[in-house]
Parts: sequence; C-alpha cells; structure tokens
Amino acid sequence: MLLPKGNEIRATAWFDNSPNNKYNPDAKAKVNWGDQSWEEMLAGFVDFVIPLDMNPKNIMTSKR
Repeated sequence: MLLPKGNEIRATAWFDNSPNNKYNPDAKAKVNWGDQSWEEMLAGFVDFVIPLDMNPKNIMTSKR
C-alpha cells in the first residue's frame, strides 16, 4: 500500500478484563503484559520498504 507523504498510521486498542466480556475467563485475575496468549500482548509493528535506488541514509528526506 502506497501512502502519500504526510499520512499517519494510527492504532487504537483497549483491553476488557471486565465481567461483561464473555471471553474473559476470570475478571478478578491480575493480567500483566507478556508474550503468551493468556497475558496482554498488544504491540504494534509496521514494516516498510524503500526503492532500490534510495540511499537508506536519506529515509527521512525526499533525496534518492
């Protein structure tokens, strides 16, 4: 996906550890961030590519 210059990428997320969440096995359990699926795992990743003829040192400028 090619994004025009000046665009922003935003992510919005929230955790629902309440009894109202039917997928929550225990609303009284303390949940910390972690790498396992039973822990909170929110982490955002963005990958990007640059043209072959672009010098990586110029990534924040329009120079090629």
